[in-house]
Amino acid sequence: MKTTKKSPFISQLTGFWLNRELDKLGPIPTAIYMTIFFEFNRTFWRKKWVKLTIRAIMEKTCIGSTHTVQQNCRLLEEMGYIKMRLVRQGKFQFTEYRLTEFTREGDLCGEDSCEPQYTFDSQGIPCSGHRAAEADGWYAPGNIAAGRNTSA
Repeated sequence: MKTTKKSPFISQLTGFWLNRELDKLGPIPTAIYMTIFFEFNRTFWRKKWVKLTIRAIMEKTCIGSTHTVQQNCRLLEEMGYIKMRLVRQGKFQFTEYRLTEFTREGDLCGEDSCEPQYTFDSQGIPCSGHRAAEADGWYAPGNIAAGRNTSA
């Protein structure tokens, strides 16, 4: 998976906000993601992974429960927004975080490449699963057929 080092931070932030709306992320996972995002921004995107303790995230987001932070970090990881790994340094244990890179269209990059996961036909209709089109309700995979009417 690519890191956000080479991606402009505006594209990363725009991609997150587009997907956040589609995935209906709540305020707590959004605050946690933004905390991790700002930590990368603070380091000028030089690192692939940033270290943050649960307590540091709690302080920066004003969340009062370690369980809530851990639960929402797992949610963000399951949805593909972040990657997490445990790192031990002596007797201390940290969680390192990495943001998943977004393309300019707001799609999450895959493991192998950052190519868009959809294409458009000659009429501008998505030919494969584009989440924004599906969320709007005007696109369904069964509607893509040669010679169909495209009345809105």
